[in-house]
Amino acid sequence: MAKNVVLVHGAWADGSSWAQVIPRLQAAGLHVTAVQNPLTSLADDVAATTRALDRQDGPTILVGHSWGGTVITEAGVHHNVAGLV
Repeated sequence: MAKNVVLVHGAWADGSSWAQVIPRLQAAGLHVTAVQNPLTSLADDVAATTRALDRQDGPTILVGHSWGGTVITEAGVHHNVAGLV
């Protein structure tokens, strides 16, 4: 069972857009990381997301909103990813 969640924001936003979601996930006992993507290119955003995935200690649910859905589609091949939302 995945105990890690990595959140990827959409365009015209940043990692703080998850501010109300993070405490709820943490209260459920999950380890949560919000990626701060540079929004300079798809490759740069995938690289930032991959760095966050590299720091997870096991199975991770990768969540994307809006543009973040494109990013997680590319980054979702990482060995720690257990599922995409």
